[in-house]
Amino acid sequence: MAAFTSGPKIFPICPEEAEESDVGKLTFYPIGVDWATLFKWYFRVKTWEGELDITFNASASQADVSASVTAPSPITQDTTSNMEDETDFSCTTPIIVFQSGAISEYQEDSSEEAIVSASLASSGCRLILFAFKTFYQNDTYYPYIRIDFNSSGNAGGFPTSSNTFVNYFSTPNVPIPDSTQVDVPVEIDGIMGVVQWTYQKSSYNDVGASSDVNLIINNIKLTPKEYWEYDPGDGAYYDSTDGSELRDPWSYQP
Repeated sequence: MAAFTSGPKIFPICPEEAEESDVGKLTFYPIGVDWATLFKWYFRVKTWEGELDITFNASASQADVSASVTAPSPITQDTTSNMEDETDFSCTTPIIVFQSGAISEYQEDSSEEAIVSASLASSGCRLILFAFKTFYQNDTYYPYIRIDFNSSGNAGGFPTSSNTFVNYFSTPNVPIPDSTQVDVPVEIDGIMGVVQWTYQKSSYNDVGASSDVNLIINNIKLTPKEYWEYDPGDGAYYDSTDGSELRDPWSYQP
């Protein structure tokens, strides 16, 4: 345990000094924290609870016939990790992944005048924590945080047209034509940050017919749920539920 607590020099991902363009909401390093917080996130938290709060819907109408679908929200899912136990920290970089799961909704209505349909499909939101290098700037540390949301929507039928959209989080320097930049709040362990989101959308409007697909990411949140105990065999040093210290970790004698 002592080998993990002596300071930045033995952090498995040796922090690199950042240029101004390396960190911030347009990069994979949007949230800056102090050393103690970075240490906690990296070495202490075993499982995070992830929550994705979204507004996600599609609607279409034609000749007084309408269809609409709305995705469930919020979506809650625990993170997964490539770390099996505490000894893995000696030679492995933890990769923490939150995957919200797929969303699929569909509705169709019809009459003698028209058939309209609305559908949503999503591979879900994925958040990856750590995985690559860490930056520092003026005693503030920036861990790697990547967020992707890939989804598509379709609203229409006959004779309305369909429309699709795709959304990318945290993909700097990837231009998307006819897109809009939107700031999305991200909260990790009570610390707020902002990731810029590239949003592309199309709608259809004509006399007596319309279709629309809409996605808004209201908030992405990670909260510590389970902590590593650091038990060398004679009892845990930390409580697995709240991370509190059960005994002095510096008292360990191999």
